[in-house]
Amino acid sequence: MRMGYNRLPRLIALLLIAAIALMGFSACTLKLPWANGTATEGDGDGTDQTESTLPPVNKQPTPTPKITPEPTITPRPIDMAVETAAPGSTPLLIEPIDKPKRTFVYVEYASTSLGLAFNVPGDWIETALDDETVMFSEPPATAMDGFPAELIVKCVQNSSNQASDDAISALNGLVESLKIRYPNVEMSLRADNNKILGEPGYYYNFRVAQENAKAIRGRVVVAAANRLLISVQLLAPAGYYTDYLDIVREVRTSIKQ
Repeated sequence: MRMGYNRLPRLIALLLIAAIALMGFSACTLKLPWANGTATEGDGDGTDQTESTLPPVNKQPTPTPKITPEPTITPRPIDMAVETAAPGSTPLLIEPIDKPKRTFVYVEYASTSLGLAFNVPGDWIETALDDETVMFSEPPATAMDGFPAELIVKCVQNSSNQASDDAISALNGLVESLKIRYPNVEMSLRADNNKILGEPGYYYNFRVAQENAKAIRGRVVVAAANRLLISVQLLAPAGYYTDYLDIVREVRTSIKQ
């Protein structure tokens, strides 16, 4: 059977239309990326990840931290020399913040046996211990902490001029006497700036702890002046020691021959 040439173009056109329709159907059925214009990015395991597969975002608000206020402290009242203790305890006496300063009124004392004159507290009691030594005692009525202070002045006259070594030797002798009287005495380092009659006065400070009473403190000074060895020794209640040191200063700065 012979086909006419006039039918061939028509057959080719029908085949082209069928091919175009088939391509459109495949694109819609397979939902290829370029079919709807949306692109996705693979996660590396051969599958595609879209927004629908991502974990949900926690949108709960951050809780506000709770602040606990600090407790209010109520100070305990203080009444002069007695502090109110905590409930159930015993009140204790406390030392006053400002202790009354011990002051003294001085008068000049002259001794023929010592060959010296110097100032001492006017109400202290004089006791001659020997021709070279005189002691002044504080009246018990004005004693602080139950200990009447003592002041001892000694002047030894020698046949030749005395040097610093003689003063130090005499000072060490007085320290040994203190150790006999107070076996538990504690001595400071030696110093040399307490002048007497313009000469260096070598001295020690010391402290004595007492078993049934408050501690006492003191100073012992020795200076060599010409042919004289002059010593000044003070014992006083430890709590008022700095006040009583004024007496040592007054005595040594007022000494004259």
